[in-house]
Amino acid sequence: MELSIIIPYKNYIKYLHECLQSVKEQTFEDYEVIIAYHQSAQQDINIIQSEYKFNRISFVNCGESNVSIARNKGVSAAKGEYICFLDADDYLLPNTLKTWIDYIKSSTMEIDILFGAINRTTLKYKNFLIDFYQYQTTFVSNNSLNIAIKDKSRLTGMQFDSKTILGKLFRREFIIDRKHRFDEKLDVYAELPFILRALELSPKVDGTKETIYIKREHDDMISVPSLTQSLGSRKVVAVTDSYLVANEILNANSRIKKSLDQYMCDYFWNEVVKQLVNEESEEVQKDVLNALHKVAINITDEVFNELPRKKKKLVKQLKNKNFTAVMRYMRFIMQIVYFKAGIKSKVEFRKYLYNNWLIKLKQKKKTVVFESFLGRQYSCNPKAIYEYMNKNLPQYKLYWSVDPKHSENFKNLNTIQRFSFKWFWKMARSEYWVLNSRLPVWISKPKGTKYLQTWHGTPLKKLAFDVEEVYMPGTTTGKYKHNFLTESRNWDYLISPNNYSSEIFESAFRFEKKVLEQGYPRNDALYNGDTPNNIERIKKDLGIPLDKKIILYAPTFRDNQFYKSGNYKFDLPMDLHGLQKRYGNDCILLLRMHYLVAENFDLKPYKGFAYDFSNRADINDLYLVSDLLITDYSSVFFDYANLKRPIVFYTYDLEDYRETLRGFYFDLIKVAPGPIVENNADLTKILDEFIEYGKFKDYQAIYENFYQKYCYLDDGNAAKRIVEDVFLN
Repeated sequence: MELSIIIPYKNYIKYLHECLQSVKEQTFEDYEVIIAYHQSAQQDINIIQSEYKFNRISFVNCGESNVSIARNKGVSAAKGEYICFLDADDYLLPNTLKTWIDYIKSSTMEIDILFGAINRTTLKYKNFLIDFYQYQTTFVSNNSLNIAIKDKSRLTGMQFDSKTILGKLFRREFIIDRKHRFDEKLDVYAELPFILRALELSPKVDGTKETIYIKREHDDMISVPSLTQSLGSRKVVAVTDSYLVANEILNANSRIKKSLDQYMCDYFWNEVVKQLVNEESEEVQKDVLNALHKVAINITDEVFNELPRKKKKLVKQLKNKNFTAVMRYMRFIMQIVYFKAGIKSKVEFRKYLYNNWLIKLKQKKKTVVFESFLGRQYSCNPKAIYEYMNKNLPQYKLYWSVDPKHSENFKNLNTIQRFSFKWFWKMARSEYWVLNSRLPVWISKPKGTKYLQTWHGTPLKKLAFDVEEVYMPGTTTGKYKHNFLTESRNWDYLISPNNYSSEIFESAFRFEKKVLEQGYPRNDALYNGDTPNNIERIKKDLGIPLDKKIILYAPTFRDNQFYKSGNYKFDLPMDLHGLQKRYGNDCILLLRMHYLVAENFDLKPYKGFAYDFSNRADINDLYLVSDLLITDYSSVFFDYANLKRPIVFYTYDLEDYRETLRGFYFDLIKVAPGPIVENNADLTKILDEFIEYGKFKDYQAIYENFYQKYCYLDDGNAAKRIVEDVFLN
C-alpha cells in the first residue's frame, strides 16, 4: 500500500463529512484511511461507518485522548509506505494524493519528507472547488518551499513557513525506525517539535508546490471553535510549551534551533505585545509573562545578539523576569504603533485620539447620538425613537450622525458629520447610542455609554453566526463573524419586533443582554399615519399622482454582486417598458433599493410611471401610499404586512439565493403571505389579478396567520415602550 491517511477526530461531524468526501473523490486510490477518535465521538463514528465505504478504512478508539495520542496511535496502525496527516476539519484537492505519489515515484532518491503547499479558507469543500478551479487568481497558495529542496542544510529561513506536519508526506519507515512520535503531554502544537525533530534526523527532503492541502479555518469561534481558537488568551502559553519541548530535543547549535529562537522572538514582537496590552485579566497576563520568561532564558546568545535593539530590550527584560518593566515597555510600543497609524490621515488620527484619549472622558448625561443605515438616512427605528424623545423628553440633547454625502436627508436636525472630530467627541461623551446597523469594528464603546441597537427587520435571511459562508466583498466568513461578535458585545439593549425574532437574534448575534421584545418603533407610523388625509399629504410631498394605484418595488441586495465593500450592484429584473405599456394608465411604480445598493437607475424613458425613491423619502411614507408591495427576500414584507395590503414575491433567483448565498429561517414558499413569481410573464399575470380585484383571494387566510405571528406587537406605541424601558427606567 502506498499511503496511510491518519485523521484524528473528536467533534464537529459536519467538517469530518467534507474531509472524507474530499478523500473519497481522490483520483488516486491506493490508500487507507485511519480515523483515530476520542471515545466521546463514538456516536459520530457510528454514523461515519454507515455512510462511508472506502476500500480500506479503520477506526481506532483512543479513549480520553488528545490529538498527539490519536496521531501516535494512527502511526502505529498505519501500513502504507508513506503517511499523510489530515485534520478532520481540512480537505484535499481531488488530485492532491496522485500528485504527491507521482512526484515521489519520479524522484531519483528515496524521499523521507515531501513538502506541499497549503491554502487557507473558510469555504465549504464544494464551494472551494468551484472558486478554486474557476477563479484561481483570487487564491494565493502559501507554498512552503518555492523550490524543491533536497539538502536539509538549505532549509535555513524556511522552517517556520513549514512548522506544521500538514500538507506533507512522511515515509513511514523513517518515522518508525527512529521511534519518532508526538509528545503526548502537549494537547496542542505538538506538531512543531515533531516536524523540527524530524528535520534534524537527517531526512531526504523534497517539495512540490503543485499539490495543495486545504486548511479549513473555523468561522464560528463561539459555537464551533477550532482547537487553537478554544484556547483564547492562553494560546501564547500553549505555543511556549511547544517551544520548550522542541528546545529540549533539538541540538543547541543546529540551524533549526537558531531559526526556532528567531521565530519566537518575532512571535513575541508581532503577536504577543498587542495581546498582552489589551488583556484585561491580570491572572492571564501573569501566566503569559511567566511562559515568555521560560522561552527567553532559552534563546541562544547568538540569536539574542543579532536582534534589533528594540526587540533585544524586550527579550532582556523577559530574561530578567522584570515583568513591570516588560508591561510598561509593551504599552509604550503599542502607543507608538497607534500613533504611527494615526498620522497617516485625518480620520486615522481622529481614531487614534478617540480610542486612546477621548474614550476615557466622562459621559455627558442625557445626550444621545442617533444613526440610521450608516448615516445615510433619517429613517427606521432610530427616527421613531428620536421623534418620540424630541416631543416628550425636551431635557435630552439629541444628535444625528450623518454621512455628508446624504446630508440633504437631515434638514432641520441637530447633525454631526460622521468621522469628523466633532463626531468622535460626541460618540465618546454621549450617554446613549441609538443605531440600527453596525458600527465599524474599530469603534470601542466607552464604559459609561449605553448602546441601544434597534436592528432593522424581522429576519427571513440568515444572519451573522447563522450564515454558513459569506460572499460580501472585503471580508471573509471568519472575519465577518468575529466582527459581528465584537460589535454585539457592545450592545446593551436589542429591540425585537416579535418572539420569533428574539430567538433568532439571541442565537445569531450571540446576544446575552436585554432583548426589548416590544414591536418595532418604525412601524408606529403605519398605525398612526394610515389616514386618507395623511396619505394625500405624502403623495403631494413626493410629487406623485393622487389618482393612480401605486406599486412599490423594494428588493434586497445580493451578497455576491458588488462594486466594492458597501456598494452592491443590482440589475433591475423588471421589464419597465412592458409594465409601463400595460399598466401606465392605471398605476405608477416606486423603486426603493436596499441602502447598500449603489445603482442610480436612468428612469427618464419611464417618466411619469417609474420613480426612484431609494435615497430619499422615509420608506414608511412609501408603504403608506402604496397599494401593493413587490419584494423578494427583504424584510420589508414583515413591516408592510401591518397594513394588511397585498404583497407579491418576485423571486427570480430563489434557489441560488436560498441554497448558496444566505439561506432562510423558514420555507418562504409555504409561509409567504402572497403569490411567488419567478419571471416577468408570471409577474404580469399576478399584477392583472391585482388590478382587477385589488387583492389575492387565495392568500387571505395565509396572510391573517402571518399577521398574527409576526405583527402582533405593533400597535403604534412601540417607541413609547422602548423609551420608557431604556431612558426612563
